[in-house]
Amino acid sequence: MDALVRWWMYTLPPVDGRLRFVVYALLFVLSWTHEAGLLAGPDLVFRTPAFAYTPRGLAGLVLTGQPSADWVLPLRAVTAIAWVAAAIGLFSRPAAVITAIGAFTLHGVTAGVVGQNHGWYLPTFTLIALTCARTDDRFSVDFHIRRWRGLPERPAHAKDHDKDTFELGRTGFARVLVLVVAMGLLFMGGVAKLWGSGLEWLDGHTLRVYIEAEQTPPLSTFLKQHLWACAALSWATLSLELGALLALLSRGARHVIVAAAACFHVGVQLVMVPAYAQYLVCYALLIDWGAIAAWASARLGRPRAPTRPVAMTPSSPVARVSTAGGMLLVASLALVTLLRIEWWPVTHVPMYSTYLSKQRVGEIRKADLFDIDKAAVIARDCLASRPCAWALPIRVARHIRVRVLTYGSSEELGADVPSSQWKYLVSGVAMRQLSASANAGVDAQAPGGPVEEFLRTLVPEVRARAPAGTRGRIVFEYKVRGGYYRLGQVRFSSPEAPAPE
Repeated sequence: MDALVRWWMYTLPPVDGRLRFVVYALLFVLSWTHEAGLLAGPDLVFRTPAFAYTPRGLAGLVLTGQPSADWVLPLRAVTAIAWVAAAIGLFSRPAAVITAIGAFTLHGVTAGVVGQNHGWYLPTFTLIALTCARTDDRFSVDFHIRRWRGLPERPAHAKDHDKDTFELGRTGFARVLVLVVAMGLLFMGGVAKLWGSGLEWLDGHTLRVYIEAEQTPPLSTFLKQHLWACAALSWATLSLELGALLALLSRGARHVIVAAAACFHVGVQLVMVPAYAQYLVCYALLIDWGAIAAWASARLGRPRAPTRPVAMTPSSPVARVSTAGGMLLVASLALVTLLRIEWWPVTHVPMYSTYLSKQRVGEIRKADLFDIDKAAVIARDCLASRPCAWALPIRVARHIRVRVLTYGSSEELGADVPSSQWKYLVSGVAMRQLSASANAGVDAQAPGGPVEEFLRTLVPEVRARAPAGTRGRIVFEYKVRGGYYRLGQVRFSSPEAPAPE
């Protein structure tokens, strides 16, 4: 137990006030500028039609539909104010806690339109972990307020043999929490690829399919033309992800892996969609900047005075309870990985884990999705063997269109949904309908199924958009060879316009 306490408390130094400011400030900026960011996300939510909003996981137990701006926007304002206060160290402890609670809630709200919102998992957890960091050092406003009031300065490091003065914030516990989650997310991504594709993922075809879809020259042009380069990047990716846990063993390994992970995220952004600059900000907490500065000074012939060692007799109850909490976090990450749980706020990081080629989606032939009977069997098998192949729902969504048909006109629904949520929504409905038809041995067009139930939820929105007196149908169609197969339809009519007086 003593060794574990030392590892959790002293693997990394306490969070320095300058580093705290940089992390808070950069995450604040990115949260406003990234479309699905913690602070910008509510704008995306309210640009999304109510029928396309689907609460995820834990949020689904609290929200019954699209959340109201009456509480989301004030929550965002309070979170933003607390975020700035936490960055400069003003009322820093409550500010850090309010920021963490607000960020967590806003992450869950935004997940209803962008899926699990994986790009903001680590930043959200980082803000939670920073509530365990020291907030009133000499680079904070609170420090100068204490000095102005004549109060004594607090020591920078925790001496855990003194149970009366031990403070968790003066250890490296917060940074180690971020380290465990950051490396855990990388490792889970590698394991998910092995679960979903096995070693076949390494042949480069999967990566090339995603790169071809994004069309980001000039790098994408080279990679599309050279399968060996895609294979090499696939090997490098899986090696980094599966080797991420080595960062927990030594400072040297940690620095190498963090640098490699930063390069990985930059490379992904250059050739594919995901923009993970916010992860690079969090990675700054994983670097021992003091050790690097001391090494550089020694190389330049200007050695620094050695840092006075911190007493490390792990006897504080706070240290032991915190260590137990950290180990519970590790156990939770392991359980999520083994059981492949994807239920907000937890994830096993399944992105890009499905093997893809020009002919296949995992073990499924793409051509089979154009046959309604084979598609029904595929949907049944997918829903019966959760978790389903990660890429299959998006592939199924390409076969679906939902249209509003009125006299002489046709409008496709979902075109104005500013996120991928619509694709997940309609593919889920279609797969449940197809699966039910395969299980019961009935026509996929049988009335009263998931498709008809879904279309009925769209009727109020369609009525509101349609001119007075409009009559028509909402149809749900699945693309097969030679055309579209209608899975369901409902009729609607909008109220007649009131007669003029």
